[in-house]
This record gives sequence, structure tokens and C-alpha cells, in this order.
Amino acid sequence: MIILSIVHVCTTDAKAGNENSQLAHIKFIGQAVLPTGYRFNDTEVGGLSAITYDPVEDIYFAVSDDRSRRQPARFYRLEIDLSTGRLTNESVKVTGVTFLRNESNQFYKPGTVDFEGIVLSKDGYLFVSSEGSGKPFIAKFSKEGKFITTLHVPDKLLPDEGETKGIRNNFGFESLTLSPDGHRLTAAVENALVQDGPQATVKNETLCRLIIYDLGTELVISEKVYIADKIFSHANIHDGRGLNGLVELLSYTDDFKYLALERSYTDKTGHILKLYGIDTKHGTDVSSLDRLSNEQDRVTIVPVKKRLILNFNELGITTDNLEGMTFGPKLPDGTQSMIFISDNNFNPKQVTQLLAFSIRQ
Repeated sequence: MIILSIVHVCTTDAKAGNENSQLAHIKFIGQAVLPTGYRFNDTEVGGLSAITYDPVEDIYFAVSDDRSRRQPARFYRLEIDLSTGRLTNESVKVTGVTFLRNESNQFYKPGTVDFEGIVLSKDGYLFVSSEGSGKPFIAKFSKEGKFITTLHVPDKLLPDEGETKGIRNNFGFESLTLSPDGHRLTAAVENALVQDGPQATVKNETLCRLIIYDLGTELVISEKVYIADKIFSHANIHDGRGLNGLVELLSYTDDFKYLALERSYTDKTGHILKLYGIDTKHGTDVSSLDRLSNEQDRVTIVPVKKRLILNFNELGITTDNLEGMTFGPKLPDGTQSMIFISDNNFNPKQVTQLLAFSIRQ
């Protein structure tokens, strides 16, 4: 008999922050839009699934999930001017594009990669995650796009031919983040592994694994369970597309606290986005479990704690397909800036949307 007992210690609180939080007050300070079809240096700027900030150059890197189909796999450099304390269309400028090369120093062939996460390490390298188009991986690149190495991905995450295990197609490494001290890299899958349980539905939550690496050894040191919500709609979605999942993480302390971005979508409701604060410190380490069940003994798994920080649909604006987030520079009033970016799916009915917030402790 296979029994899995998930102990629900998750809590949600509509108030942002508490006495122990470093994210006590979050204020929306504007948005900017790049239209679908916008071009830079003979490339189409779109599919921007993740963003990271370089404080040395005061520049942002945003990776495209183009899958090397329109142009080779690439990331863009963006300038985002927040000197007025606000974000507008005039604040954002695309200043560069870099094509990523594989271990053979060649451009990635069409359909072989699906880059969804990007972070900048303390020593100036970029880690980029690919969620699908074959086996998922996390690779290390120079800022010039040169391949350095890949991190080991546990076998349990790798899909097999029979689709009996591993990451589901298009539900892989959406999330990638680096701890503030630069010592740990955390990746997360968007929905449960095949052997871990169901995808998110209007009836089911889904169990997402967080995979935590030590960058000194470049090895996995633990895995935690994050429970992503049900699809945020009771609409009948049998005749259309519906999903919810964990699409980004952002580490904000060195003691295993993160922000987690969940994105839900149905044809009826459009995008519904929620930002949670999560604490992984006391969550069960499941790295030794190939599946989130045990055939002989009852297994009690404590998931990470989560608390609602922000519901984007209460901002009074229409939100697009937000998938990336990063901290930026300090704002003129001394508060911390945070930027979100959307993946437009190269769809003329969508846009590349950037949202800016200030955070006051």
C-alpha cells in the first residue's frame, strides 16, 4: 500500500509582511510595455521568461524562451531607469542581445532548448535553466554567451521514454534564483513530477520540488516540497486551456526564505497572479525520495510554509503572463526596487509587460 501524508502547514495572509518580514510594505510604482513584434538587432524581442539584475553594470539580463526557432537562443540586456521612482514606457531600453552557445561552441539548434530561468552569480557568470525540449538542464555561461558547464540534475527529474517519471513537458525548471550570499542556487519545477502526483486542476493542488544546490560543490544539498494552488477558477475549462503553477522564485535572505510567483490561467479568467512569501527552513528534505510516497511506511512530508504577499489582480491593471522577477537598485527614497517581466509567447494578442514595485522594510 502506498500512502503519502502531506502535513499542511501552509498559511495565507492577505497582509504583506509581519514583524519578522523583510518585505513589510510593497508599493506598485508603474509599468512599461514592449509590443509583440518589437525588434532589436534583427531579432524579435519576446518570450522573456526571466530577468536578473547586475548591480555592477546597472543592467538587466532577460532570457528568451524562443527555443532557437525565430533566432538562436539568446538573452537581452535591458536598461531600466528608475531614477524618478516610477516605471514608464520611456524607462525601458533594450541595449544588447547575446546568443548562447552549447558545449560545442555552436548555436543551439531549433527546438532543442527552452530557456526559462536566468540568474547572475557573484563572480559574474550566468546560470540559465531549460525546462523542456528534451531533458531539462541548468547551464553556466559567461556574459558573452560561452558555455562553461552544467549542473547535475537528479535522475528522478529526468523524463523517460514511457513518461512514467520526471518533469512533465513544459512544466520543468521555470524558477531559478540565487541566495543573497551567492552560495546557493535554487531551481523549482512548475508542477509535480509525473511520479509525485497530479498537475494543478480546479480540484487539485500540485506538489512542486525545490532543488537547492551548493555552488561551491555544484551539487544538490536538499529538496523541498512547495504546494502550488489549484487553478484559480471554478470555470468549466474542459473546452479550453487551464493551468496553474510555480513560475518563479526569488531568494531574499540567506536563511532559506523566498518569494514565490504563481501564475494561473483559463480562457475565461485570463491570467491570475499571486506572490507568496515562503520559508523552506523546516520543510522536509525529500532529496532521498524518488517519488513523494513510500511503499512500506507512512511518510509524513512537511511542505514549505507560504503566506500571501500580493494578489496582482487587485492592482487595478490588466496583467499579462508574468514569469520573471528580480530585485533592482535602490530607489531615490531609499526603498528596494523589484521588477517583474512577462512572457508574451510571441502572441500578437499579448505584450511584454514590466511591472515595478518598491519595498520598504
